[in-house]
Amino acid sequence: MSAQIATSCGTWAEQVSLPTRLLAAAPTTLALEDAAALPLAGVSTLQALSRAAVTDGDNVLITGAAGAVGGIAVQLARHTGATVDALVSRPEHLDAARELGAKDVWHIPADLPRRTYTAVLDTAGIDTGPASRQGAVHLHR
Repeated sequence: MSAQIATSCGTWAEQVSLPTRLLAAAPTTLALEDAAALPLAGVSTLQALSRAAVTDGDNVLITGAAGAVGGIAVQLARHTGATVDALVSRPEHLDAARELGAKDVWHIPADLPRRTYTAVLDTAGIDTGPASRQGAVHLHR
């Protein structure tokens, strides 16, 4: 979509023509529909982390950390030098969030420790508890 905005081509069209310099090949490991959704998840994540002004040394909590926006957020926040804790929806997602760069990962909201976070990126609509509310920038879906 950003390429369509950059070229003033409509986004409601079933087909558009774009310069090849604005295109990227879809990963062969993903279905085309999934690959097409990645740019939107990435832009959403960039906007959220920019709004929260996440930087080196921050402590960040990300809910939905195994999803598209949450997973990208874990990686980008770690890339800035932040320490990232994560909340996932199921126990089978714990390892995935760790592999993406989360330090501590939980799947039950009530198990979250009483920590103060610089920012909380809530992509799942979860109450993250009173400790994370003390001065944190909260970004909700």
